[in-house]
Amino acid sequence: MVYDYLKSILVLNSYDNQGSSMVAVTGYLFPHPETDPNPGSQFNALYSDNSVYYTPSIPAKGYDKS
Repeated sequence: MVYDYLKSILVLNSYDNQGSSMVAVTGYLFPHPETDPNPGSQFNALYSDNSVYYTPSIPAKGYDKS
């Protein structure tokens, strides 16, 4: 879905417009449980090492979509 958006809406060939591989991870808890006592407290998306990480939705806090 992200790749389709980049290609059809932004007219890009991957995130860098050079056809690089992408990995999308959904439901990623950030901060990570191994490094933070309050895992998943941040609601956002982040990019690192050719991967995009999407945090889970938190409807109780008004975040219905990730």
